[in-house]
Amino acid sequence: MLKEPLKKVAVWTTETENLSKAKKTALELDLPFSNDAELLLQFSENKWQLSGHYQGAPKTALSVDFIQGKNAWRKKNPGAGKQPLAQAVGIKQSKRPTVLDCTAGLGRDAFILASLGCKVWLTERNPVIKTLLIDGLKRALVETDNHELFSKSMIYVGETIDQAKQQLTEPPDVIYMDPMYPHPPSKKTAKVKKDMQLLRYLIEADTDTHLWLEKARSWVKKVVVKRPDWAEPIAQDVNGYTQSKGHRFDIYLGKNN
Repeated sequence: MLKEPLKKVAVWTTETENLSKAKKTALELDLPFSNDAELLLQFSENKWQLSGHYQGAPKTALSVDFIQGKNAWRKKNPGAGKQPLAQAVGIKQSKRPTVLDCTAGLGRDAFILASLGCKVWLTERNPVIKTLLIDGLKRALVETDNHELFSKSMIYVGETIDQAKQQLTEPPDVIYMDPMYPHPPSKKTAKVKKDMQLLRYLIEADTDTHLWLEKARSWVKKVVVKRPDWAEPIAQDVNGYTQSKGHRFDIYLGKNN
């Protein structure tokens, strides 16, 4: 859920040619157009970026880039470090399930699944993160080498599961959920990465994940929920799980199975 009040976030740009674009986005998101905020959603260097301006904030701005950086490495090495996710979703040598990533965030896990051959639909309800995500998808779409993947296998379909249901002609094989984790129980838990620190400052732990899980299970045959390894399952009737470093993927069957 969004931190309250959202006024801690503002939209900004220093580029005159993008002034109208930034002001329009501020209006659409119901955010102030200002450079005086703890978090700035700023259009700079031809992309949307989120930067922190509070004490202790990471110095590096956060953006979604599927072409360069870590995501480029992930595409070349889609199985590296992600086999538990592939196993949980049900990827096999001759099977590539269709997947709805209903908490897509920055699109990283969805990109892995798409790179492995799955067709993936994405939803994201946080308006700031959604802006970053859609911007990254649009920029990736114009790249010739990635056009087919992003036009056919990485498709944004709304903010919620209900909006996805309105667009899809049939249910996906799997719904994948990676809700914002609750805060760890002790200081011994490894500190979150710098980009995730910004998201932590923007978003509190999701408190309605159990409702989303029930909605997902009422629609599809299989739901996979990513959880930190120290956290309890969202629901107790877990059908199985796959373990990864620091977290696990809980598997649930649909209610109509």
